[in-house]
Amino acid sequence: MPDPALNVSFQLGNPWEFPLRGIPLRCSVPLPQGSVRDPSSDLVLLDEKGLDLGAQWRVLSRWKDGTARFALMDYSEAVIPPRTNRAYHLKRREGSSSKSAKPSAVIAIREDTASLEVDTGRLRWKFSKKRFSFAEEIHFNGREWVGGVESDLCVTDMLGQIFRASAGNYHISVEERGIYRVIVLIEGDYRNPLGRFMSYKMRLHFTAGGAQVLMQHTVRNRHDGREGRDIRRLWLEGGLRVNERAIRRILQGDRTLNTIQAIVEIPENVDLDTGVYQTLIRNKASLREDPDQICYSMKHSLNIGSHGSCSPLIDLHEPGAGGMLFKFAMAQPDHEGPLRLSSDRNRFAIDFYPESPEPMHLGEGMGKTRDVLFNVHDDSLGAFNLIHESDNLSHPGVMAVPHEMRRLARFADVHHTLVPQRNKYPMLESKIDMLLSAPQAYDWPKSHGWRNFGDEIGARGRSIELGIHQCINNEEDYLHACMLDAWRTGRAYGGLNMARHLMDIDYIDYSPDPARDGACCPHSTNHTDGETYPSHQWCQGLLYFYLATGDEEALRISKRIGDCLIWWITGPRQDALTFSGRESAWPLLSMAALYEVTGEEKYRDAGMRIIGNMSAACKKHGDMAWEDPPGSGIYSGLMKEMTFNGVWDMYAATGDAKVLELWKNITKSSVEKLSDPGSWGYVHFRNWQIKWADLTVLARWYQLTGDRRYVELGKNGLRLVLAGCPQPLNQTQGFIAMGYRHFIFYLQLADEFGMIDDDRCTLVW
Repeated sequence: MPDPALNVSFQLGNPWEFPLRGIPLRCSVPLPQGSVRDPSSDLVLLDEKGLDLGAQWRVLSRWKDGTARFALMDYSEAVIPPRTNRAYHLKRREGSSSKSAKPSAVIAIREDTASLEVDTGRLRWKFSKKRFSFAEEIHFNGREWVGGVESDLCVTDMLGQIFRASAGNYHISVEERGIYRVIVLIEGDYRNPLGRFMSYKMRLHFTAGGAQVLMQHTVRNRHDGREGRDIRRLWLEGGLRVNERAIRRILQGDRTLNTIQAIVEIPENVDLDTGVYQTLIRNKASLREDPDQICYSMKHSLNIGSHGSCSPLIDLHEPGAGGMLFKFAMAQPDHEGPLRLSSDRNRFAIDFYPESPEPMHLGEGMGKTRDVLFNVHDDSLGAFNLIHESDNLSHPGVMAVPHEMRRLARFADVHHTLVPQRNKYPMLESKIDMLLSAPQAYDWPKSHGWRNFGDEIGARGRSIELGIHQCINNEEDYLHACMLDAWRTGRAYGGLNMARHLMDIDYIDYSPDPARDGACCPHSTNHTDGETYPSHQWCQGLLYFYLATGDEEALRISKRIGDCLIWWITGPRQDALTFSGRESAWPLLSMAALYEVTGEEKYRDAGMRIIGNMSAACKKHGDMAWEDPPGSGIYSGLMKEMTFNGVWDMYAATGDAKVLELWKNITKSSVEKLSDPGSWGYVHFRNWQIKWADLTVLARWYQLTGDRRYVELGKNGLRLVLAGCPQPLNQTQGFIAMGYRHFIFYLQLADEFGMIDDDRCTLVW
């Protein structure tokens, strides 16, 4: 019988009056254990005629029996006619009954000792293997668009010295190779005769039949010193082989008294500055507007808007021939400013960080990623239609499968979460949505700027009283909560800004200190200049983001965090894990997730080492206890409840009965207290004053025993959750990430037994 979970429908649509080309269909497909060993032979993507499209596959993770757990599917539709939708179906392959469709376009890669060329069937982009350049050649529409025009990737330090990628170490490779999508990875550093300054990675995405290329550029500080380095300017410069009639086209946002969008053609140079929630054209005189026709608020008010507002894109265009439109492709580039686009004659510059009063300060190991989309085009479309067309590729650009399919896959306990029922529980579901929208939920002002975008803006301690709003950097694994809830409700992923922020800003990708190399650093003014320790380092959410998107950088960084934690667990400072429950709790979650996703035994062994130490402590003290303060000889169960999830996850990842026995032993005493009239009647997950109930431990006991008594013991904790947790705003906000994992599994049982009163679920505190 065909598996009902493996019958997924997708759709690509073209709402415009012109054809769309090279439209990608990318999806990460969760699969039940034992279901699919080789997606390319076991699964088939069919078009509307039932023809096999020969989808491109990459297995992201495997179950213990070797079958695929997550598989990334890629397809690209060469042409979608105007006003047309295309339907697709992913199914289990049944013999050889499906006829194959002849691909209308596939990607070809050609390599020799000197060059690497990617041919999408519509665009040929040639790279040098010897040194960095934007492109050696770009062939499109019967024309070569570069023609020897020089290009480079450059950075300026605070002394004004320019360092160039073309003078530094350089390596180019094909990170992902297939017929529908290819990702080219370029790595290197910036140099001049005086030495090296910073390093970079650049990924370029190509799709079959397309003439658009998505570029992700990351600058990274790999210099010694916790204090970090300042960058004055960072940019990509290049040019096209266009004639003297070349013009620049921009999309102006507010124009005269009508305040309408309009295409503006500018024959001279143009500079666009992005930041503070808008993009402005620096040389406003190029707009050639009548000063008397400019709206008063545009000319004089800082609150309503600024004259010269436009979109962050430039089309470098030769009339009658075509050109290249380039744009910042982040979801909200004006939240990540400052950024800059410029063009003069046949040249262009893309400033990932322009000169500004404040330099870009990259602390130890810190980086920053920007997305740019290039659309190489002919002259067949009008300017407005060209801009509408230039939106085919984005990061991560994946589609979702139905949430029922994730439940059937039985990964990450999604099948134990509350089934989304917005019509039945509008208040509860709204509260979850609101809490997980952090870092945007309570931000005053919203977090923005190249460094803080993705942060939660909140208040710690007496900061509210003092009028201080600070970034609560790397306080919780928010990404895990956002990813799990996205999968619960049927979205492809959640927490995109958090994922990027963790990989770039809160993570130390290089340090000569092994305690910091690959670590995450909490509560630091400059994100990576504070101390590191076993807790406040996590990669579970980032691993889930990798499984949802196929982002290889997310996997690499997750493993680097895990390897740093292994140093803490096994190295000369391993006693740090014995100082409180949380120092053991968070490494356990990471080790369990890494072992489950990657299958690498070093992560299992490190996690089991923590389990062994905890078992020894239980045997010695009769219950779980840690020495606090260190060296005092005073032992207590400080934050014991924080270990419950980590120990369970190690049991789920390994199936080891000894781990389950430990979990039962350390949770039993906490559960037994719930009926005591003098207790609060709930398991608090950390400190008693932080009133987030650990309902998950009760859900686990119910899963093990089927005894409803454990569900009924959660009634007080459920009351707290439904009431929004009666404590200060910053406490509820700051701990929702860990709170989420403590109630979402229990809510399924509460729904099953009719315990949720949505009329008493409050949304305000």
